[in-house]
Amino acid sequence: MELVRRYGLRLADQRDSRLGNLAGHYDLAVAAWTGSRAVLVAFYRPPANPLGASADLDARCRDAIAWGEERLRIQRAQTCEVVLVALGPVAKSSYKSPPKGLVRVGVVSIDMDSGRAEAVLPLLTALPSLGDIRHHVRLFRAGAEAPTLASIDLAAREMLETGSRQRAVPPLAKTPVVTYSLIGVFIAVFALEKLLIKPTAGIGLLDLGALVNAGGVRLLGHYDPSAGAWWRYVSSAFLHDDQSLAHVGLNSFAMWNVGRFVEIWYGRLVLLGTFLLAAVAGGITWIVLTSGDSAFAISVGASGGVTGLMGLLLLVGRFQGRQFPKTSATGVRQWIAINAALVLFAGISGLGGVVNNYAHVGGFVAGMGLALVLPPRPAIGGRDLRRVETGALALVIAVAIVALGFAGQHVGPRSARRKRSQPTAPMSRPRPSGRKPPFTSL
Repeated sequence: MELVRRYGLRLADQRDSRLGNLAGHYDLAVAAWTGSRAVLVAFYRPPANPLGASADLDARCRDAIAWGEERLRIQRAQTCEVVLVALGPVAKSSYKSPPKGLVRVGVVSIDMDSGRAEAVLPLLTALPSLGDIRHHVRLFRAGAEAPTLASIDLAAREMLETGSRQRAVPPLAKTPVVTYSLIGVFIAVFALEKLLIKPTAGIGLLDLGALVNAGGVRLLGHYDPSAGAWWRYVSSAFLHDDQSLAHVGLNSFAMWNVGRFVEIWYGRLVLLGTFLLAAVAGGITWIVLTSGDSAFAISVGASGGVTGLMGLLLLVGRFQGRQFPKTSATGVRQWIAINAALVLFAGISGLGGVVNNYAHVGGFVAGMGLALVLPPRPAIGGRDLRRVETGALALVIAVAIVALGFAGQHVGPRSARRKRSQPTAPMSRPRPSGRKPPFTSL
């Protein structure tokens, strides 16, 4: 029922000629016969003899490959994915799926007696994951009633009659927890800035972790060795101009507008890792391109990381996750292009105040670079992260946590010498206090 309602597949009659050499060999099958992606999910009962079950599975896999190649020719599909569900234990198969073939075969073994579901061959598909299958097994073992074939067929007919478009991917309605958490951190840090930054306290954005460029390092190096510290590349992304509600407000809105899609389509680890890497890349770009210019003193703001998320979405489905729905990909690219143009226009025109376009461009390019290797989630046409990718993203997050720890340790009032030597940026608009604003990554 889920394969029909959520994934847009149709029940296959065993007499259907489109099943080809697979006809009559499966107890139940659902398929996608049209479109750029052919799909077949077929259920069967393996032989009781383990050796016989393994040999039987090898033959089924070879037949599935042949069927898929035929669908590529007849259906003119770009790819074909087959999932074989063995309703019984099966030993590991000796069959090896072609590493880069257009036809992919995954196999799941379900033992209802023990309640176990195991992947015999990896499920490289945008269909239910092994976790989803295990969930259904638990439901049935707990007494859930299985739908009848008549009800499944009726559901498929209702979808067609109501004009429902067939889908090969499920709706990913998950709460973007990390996105909302980052927005909460931005607001909480801004409130902390308002509490700490006072004329009598002697604390400014520099003391809270703002990023200082090469010119600023030379100006402050003799008095404050921490001014050019590495951890500022991370801590500056969580700070905002303490005199501007618009700064933190716009960045929070941009994170909500972009981050939730990245989190739903790519996952929480990719969202957080991309944001941090892009923020650092944006800071490095600014440092390199403005090195020695003391007019550009300090930079704060999350938009280097946010534009990195925009760069990631701009290339969704281009290099990784080629099965990502084309309509959605086209729409999101147009939306990202418009937003990127508006951000660049605001920075060039000065409508956003003193805006750090260096960080914007650096973060955006970094996000596009990550899109070359980081895939969307399997349920949206991508794949699971490889171990090295998961490890690298986890390492980035761990280093960022350490960096924020260093930033927290350096919070404190400045000495009179440091206060006299702090660089400032050109003022973009009058301030009641007379304080000049930082170079913000708006």
